[in-house]
Amino acid sequence: MKNRIARKGSDRVLDLIVIGAGAAGLMAGSAAAERGKSVLILEHSSTPARKVRAAGGGNCNFSNLNISPEHYLSENPRYCKSALAQYGVNDFLTLMRGHGLKWEERDSGKLFAFGATYVADMLVHGCVKAGAEINTGIRVIKAAKEGNNFAVFTDSGMFESRNLLVAVGGPSFPQLGGTFTGFDIAKGFGLEIVPPRPALAGILYPETLSSFKELSGISLKVFISTGKRSFTGDLLFTHTGLSGPAGFWLSLWMRNGQKAAVNFAPGEDIIKLLNAERKAGRTFASALSFLLPKKLACILMRDMTHLLANATREEVRTAAERVSALSFVPEKTEGYSKAEVTAGGVSTAELNSSTMESKKVKGLYFAGEVIDVTGELGGYNLHWAWASGILAGKKID
Repeated sequence: MKNRIARKGSDRVLDLIVIGAGAAGLMAGSAAAERGKSVLILEHSSTPARKVRAAGGGNCNFSNLNISPEHYLSENPRYCKSALAQYGVNDFLTLMRGHGLKWEERDSGKLFAFGATYVADMLVHGCVKAGAEINTGIRVIKAAKEGNNFAVFTDSGMFESRNLLVAVGGPSFPQLGGTFTGFDIAKGFGLEIVPPRPALAGILYPETLSSFKELSGISLKVFISTGKRSFTGDLLFTHTGLSGPAGFWLSLWMRNGQKAAVNFAPGEDIIKLLNAERKAGRTFASALSFLLPKKLACILMRDMTHLLANATREEVRTAAERVSALSFVPEKTEGYSKAEVTAGGVSTAELNSSTMESKKVKGLYFAGEVIDVTGELGGYNLHWAWASGILAGKKID
């Protein structure tokens, strides 16, 4: 599909300039253009919607049947409520049906398309059909408000508009175009930024779990918790840390110095199991190997090699706790290069939740990942991009 490309530099004053041709920016651009607004979308990459094209391993986990504010992290947990209420799962499914796209539901309500490229092309086509212009391969240097209009300075000249939407995302996955540009623009307008950090990434082993490096490649279903949050899903051990859905979940909800606990055998009575094996002549590890991967059982019981028949009640309780409530403090993730999203961002205290517009600067809007709203793994972040983007596009004057 060939994009409709804007002239590089223009004397025209547009109704809207969108910085970022990603999920949120394209949704906003098409929504505004459909209302007759003149729209220019600026994208520093050579291809629009690069992250969408890579989403879900190329299959695009575009939404979830369980969309609700409780699945989102923000300093204001209620901020996303308005956007999600106004644009739900069925709204995006209707859009996909209109373009002849098919999808399937997988575990826990996750919705996947049959090809991420089709979803990306649908978004681009929507913008082009509505009359929005897309200018790729152009880097935004800064933005400012001059009188009633916004001036956007780029490496290809200056563009001017009555409204400005920042939907450039965050620095996660820099290899797909992630940058700090959106935060820098927000700071330039005097807006507060919640400190950004990589999220939905693997957790590096803290020193207390360094022996788990031996478990690389092993995966099992666990129950994991931190603070008042909990999750049940697969945990993958790698040579550097904890990954898989459970590890990614923890990277989102972890807090400095806050403990996390893992139950490697959810729903099992470990004390009962160990006591039942006392007369079988087994060690702690051999008894647990019927329930856990053998290597994991051996590491958890590394200092308890004697027979269960000779174990004290306290030793049995200690062993059971290691299996059902292993406690540790997560410290670091694998970083932005491996993170699917960026947590933190433009403070929701700065924005109107029913329009996505800045409270300080009239005509300045934000949408998607650049805002301090971050979803769990499972299609929540793309749906936030759809909902916040289309809301902003519909509210722009």
